[in-house]
Amino acid sequence: MKKLSHIEATTLANWLTYSPQAENADEQAGIADGRQERPGSDVDEHPFRTRIIAAAQADFGAYQDQVERVWERHSQQVAELEQRIGSTSASQVKKVDDDRDQQMAKLERELGPSANKMTNLRAKEAEAKARALMIENELGRPLRIHFRYLYFPIMALLALMEVPINRFAFELYFSETPFISFVIAFGIGVVLMLLAHFGGMWVKRCAGLSTWRDRAGYITGVVLVMALILPTVTLIAMLRQHYIHFVQSQQITFAELLEQNALTDVAQQAIRTELGPEGWMLLFINLLVVGIGTLASVLRHDAHPDFETATRQQERLERRIAKLERRYSDKVSKIDTKHDRKVDSIRRKQADDKDSLKVASDARDNCVTRSLQMRQRVAVQALRRLAAYEAGNQRMRSSPVPATFNSTEVDSIENQLPNIFSRTSDDREVSDGIRTLP
Repeated sequence: MKKLSHIEATTLANWLTYSPQAENADEQAGIADGRQERPGSDVDEHPFRTRIIAAAQADFGAYQDQVERVWERHSQQVAELEQRIGSTSASQVKKVDDDRDQQMAKLERELGPSANKMTNLRAKEAEAKARALMIENELGRPLRIHFRYLYFPIMALLALMEVPINRFAFELYFSETPFISFVIAFGIGVVLMLLAHFGGMWVKRCAGLSTWRDRAGYITGVVLVMALILPTVTLIAMLRQHYIHFVQSQQITFAELLEQNALTDVAQQAIRTELGPEGWMLLFINLLVVGIGTLASVLRHDAHPDFETATRQQERLERRIAKLERRYSDKVSKIDTKHDRKVDSIRRKQADDKDSLKVASDARDNCVTRSLQMRQRVAVQALRRLAAYEAGNQRMRSSPVPATFNSTEVDSIENQLPNIFSRTSDDREVSDGIRTLP
């Protein structure tokens, strides 16, 4: 887009300055016509004035044609920006708001406080809470359990402790593959800890009951557990004692016994072995480990069989509800953040459009203002040329000068120049306020 200064320089070059040489040329033209007593005293218009006005009209018309194209481009840009700011930006914000509302409605149906999933969980949580509270009121005490989260590591550690304690009881039979001894010893440790777990739990349940009829089932379970534990640890102690006797008394290896088919005799001897100090020590250690596991189980469990279950169910439901609430809150935050980011982007674009609108509007108004300035400037230059001509003409002629001499004003010449811009009251205010030419 051409700058107004470039348009002025290419179309109004003869009217921007008035050099002494140009002034002298116009004066000489007046002197030449004055000597010949031209123009006549009775003429209403003289040729030089006609030529000057015509030249000013032609040059200023060419200038305004180009200024008009620039003005139209700026006007089109202003109209587009006004439409975009007035309607497009508002519709974009509305679309973003509608998208946010749709996402929020979908989220409410899936995870909101009134969603089916959340209402079902809250109903279950209320039911579990009521059950736990009912048991607590019935017992007159809160839930009594200890080291809830350390219980499993303790029992696992006790099972691992059985490996170094019991593995030598099986070395006689698996001396060639000691790994199997480790596996069997660990398996026995797991079994013993399971028996200790159930035994301790049933002892605690039995202590919470008031009648022997209610305790009968738990007592039977405890007796059964003891009936399994005592023979097991006793057999392990006998195997260990027999292994020690075998190592001390036999001069052949276990592999040689296999070649001699004497394994059955060794097993029968192991069962009939009497416990010595080593065997009794192993039996005592095993019973101590099992006793520790049983005590841990007693402390771990509550006397009421359903109290912990109800409490844990309530806690589990509370955690699920809290997790869903966090998910809901996070999703709401993401939706709001995404919405705000989009709206901010639209607002920034709108602000940029407003800045562009101001620039385009100022440029459009400048076309009008500058055109009025140039119109007045061309009129002033035309008047100066007429004044130089009339001065030279009047000085050299003897007859009276025409009535049009020295009577021309700037406004009369300016009014004869073309003006593509409507002279509204606003334009007059602009033009009246600009009288100092750059």
